[in-house]
Amino acid sequence: MLLRNAIDWAALANLHRVAEAILVGGLAVLLLGVFAAGLLQSVVFRARSELAAVYADNLSAARFK
Repeated sequence: MLLRNAIDWAALANLHRVAEAILVGGLAVLLLGVFAAGLLQSVVFRARSELAAVYADNLSAARFK
């Protein structure tokens, strides 16, 4: 009985470690995804700003032709 209790506690402790590893891994993936989304948003915003500037330059050049 005592050996069985020890085995059950060991299995529970192992399960706890596995669950903790899954949670930490999930949190790391989530934070990486948030970072990547922010970086992508920054790149897209910068590209949009540059395209808008080029469009405005072309529009003003076409007006004064």
